[in-house]
Amino acid sequence: VLEWTGTSRGRAVLPATVAWCPSNRVATLEAISTDTGLIITVLENDSLSRGPHQVVSPEIRDASPRPSAVAAIRWVNDSGALVGFRSVSGVVDVQPDGNIASGSFQMLMRKPVGLDTVVVRGDFRGLAVTAGAVGCP
Repeated sequence: VLEWTGTSRGRAVLPATVAWCPSNRVATLEAISTDTGLIITVLENDSLSRGPHQVVSPEIRDASPRPSAVAAIRWVNDSGALVGFRSVSGVVDVQPDGNIASGSFQMLMRKPVGLDTVVVRGDFRGLAVTAGAVGCP
């Protein structure tokens, strides 16, 4: 479940998955249905950890201390154009329990070009965490 407010407003309930890649210690939460989608990449020190993860922009992802997260969202607006935003700041609170993950997020996101921003809030509950193959994508 997610909603966004700011220069655009919207709400969506999307099916989601969480994939864990042990080789690079990254969890990927994907929530996608047709042209609406949210992806949150959680960068860990070791395994999927409990608690808040600072959200950063993609430009400083590799220089940011772990644990952290980056995100992107897209949807089709009222005029039929596909619009997208990427993370600037915020927090993803992850609550793993064995092979199940739940949590919540609040993130400031900006269009890649321009100054339009949205605040994206939401939560995810009871998602099975699937482990990726050696070398994960």
